[in-house]
Amino acid sequence: MIFDEKEKNMFKGFLAFFLYFLMSFFKYLPFQLMKININNIPDYIKYTYVILLELVVILIIYIMFRDTLISMFNDFKKSKNYYFKKYFKYWFVILISTGILNILISFVNNSNISGNETVVRTMLTLHPIYVWVSGVILAPILEELIFRFSIRTVFSYKWIFIIVSGLLFGGTHLLGTVTSTADLLYLLPYAIPGCIFAYVYYDSDNIFTTMGLHFIHNGILMSLQILFLIFGFNIV
Repeated sequence: MIFDEKEKNMFKGFLAFFLYFLMSFFKYLPFQLMKININNIPDYIKYTYVILLELVVILIIYIMFRDTLISMFNDFKKSKNYYFKKYFKYWFVILISTGILNILISFVNNSNISGNETVVRTMLTLHPIYVWVSGVILAPILEELIFRFSIRTVFSYKWIFIIVSGLLFGGTHLLGTVTSTADLLYLLPYAIPGCIFAYVYYDSDNIFTTMGLHFIHNGILMSLQILFLIFGFNIV
């Protein structure tokens, strides 16, 4: 059977998605097979291992889509100013919409923040360098390659792609942190950025535009949280 280019890309997109979730759910499997208790491993070793694992997944995806990604990167270098002027406004849409939703949901959820945000803030307090590297540098690259670039190879219809991308992106941020029905409402403020990133990717046809927005979003918010810590504000 001979597969055309679209079918090959779909298969590679599925494979990239599978690798991401394999890494997410079974990242500590090698330690478990060696009967090593994860809780006994020093944090710096554990976090270095996770970062390396994420880099491996990024490298595998790059190898699978090398020509396409190189072409997109070259286009982004030439047109970055155009992309910035056209799409930076969407970051304000993300900021305002998620801010309003989080405030509304906090009333329903007795002023509690999402479980994922609680985990991030706690880890940021304990391990700021790791969280900054992972959240600001690696997450925008890996998450855009998975939830936008790879999913786009599977769903060609614009709005199906945008909705599926946003829901999967939002749902992933809730995994393992939902403790009540009200926590499920936080799917919305996580899914909206995913939908907007997907729209920008579809419109620009360049994954580096969404990576750029994602860098800006995570970088500003996380840097502000680190500044709060430096000046003695409790963010947990």
